[in-house]
Amino acid sequence: MRNIFLLGASALALVACAPAEAPKPAEEPPAAVEETVNDAVDATTEAADAVTEAAGDAVDATTEAAGDAMDTMSDMADDASDAMSDAADDAADAVEEATEEPEEH
Repeated sequence: MRNIFLLGASALALVACAPAEAPKPAEEPPAAVEETVNDAVDATTEAADAVTEAAGDAVDATTEAAGDAMDTMSDMADDASDAMSDAADDAADAVEEATEEPEEH
């Protein structure tokens, strides 16, 4: 019970010591607020432009890399096709030589 009385007395003391009116925050002049908003809009626009430019650069680099990869793959496929054709010709020549009848002297 004693604790309840102490709690009540503490609450009354806090209320008695509190200021009658809460302090008002300092107000910024409207021009300063408008300038701050304009600066934020400008910074946001610049950031969006930078992101757009970076994305465009990334797309260009990716497209160029994909083109180079496709060219390399095409060259490799051509080389493989040529090698297979040469191997087939060599195999056909070898079969032809093996099946020829020996000439009599």
